[in-house]
Amino acid sequence: RPFSFFKPKRFFKDLRKIQELLALGGPMLLGNTIEMGCLLATSAVSGLCGVSEQAAFSTTTQFTLFTFLLQAAFGQSTTQEMSRLIGERAYRKASKIGLYSIPSTLVFVAPIPILFSIKPDWLMRLLGQEHEESYNMVKVLIWIMTIAVILDALRYNLLQQLRNNLGDGRCATLVSSGSLLVGVLLSWLLATQTNMGIFGVALGYGLGGLAASLVMLLRWKSRITPLAIETQAQTAALINTSSRHLFFQPPPQPGLETDLLLEASDSQRLRVVVPSVEPRPNLRF
Repeated sequence: RPFSFFKPKRFFKDLRKIQELLALGGPMLLGNTIEMGCLLATSAVSGLCGVSEQAAFSTTTQFTLFTFLLQAAFGQSTTQEMSRLIGERAYRKASKIGLYSIPSTLVFVAPIPILFSIKPDWLMRLLGQEHEESYNMVKVLIWIMTIAVILDALRYNLLQQLRNNLGDGRCATLVSSGSLLVGVLLSWLLATQTNMGIFGVALGYGLGGLAASLVMLLRWKSRITPLAIETQAQTAALINTSSRHLFFQPPPQPGLETDLLLEASDSQRLRVVVPSVEPRPNLRF
């Protein structure tokens, strides 16, 4: 039997569900798009400094490919384990998993860029680039990019926790994406308005990641405690229960009031009041 979801006549009925799915995945889609766009824009800015400078900058960004898989693995496994523990109401264990995941990620990610920073000729030979002019610039650029990659690993892990487990998806995505955009702007300013050249591009890229990591670290610190995780889980459960009750079950009795705790940090409450409905007169004879 064909799925009813694919029937054209049900398109407008299913459009609401599609909008709900986009609302859930929208922050992730926006964040990933901006991240890739910022990296592309930074590479384009490096081209303003010259061909050799762009080649040197591209060389230093290549080892980010070696660390991305580690970032994704640690970030996804951390959020999955935290979600499982939150579902079991083991809030203290979920908090410890989130806390320990930060140093664990950095311990496994940092050695790769540090190794290439100590031995930049290994990276040059691996990529088949042994030009003397590029090598002299790479020796300086790679240290700046090493710090930027470590900060990016921290930013990615914090973003995954805030977005998937700690109820701060929209703000975390805006902070992360906005800081990366500011980093692109700083790269352009330092490269074109100062004498730093290609080193200004790398410095601006790193400053954008530093700003994102610091702001997200402050937000993460206030939400990673067991009490904050428990409050967030209970809030999400109340909102989900209310949504099912309002949209998928018969309406409550007239005059019923429901209080939903919106934020753990303040005492604002959303009150949903179902107004009384006057009974219709029976017109049958």
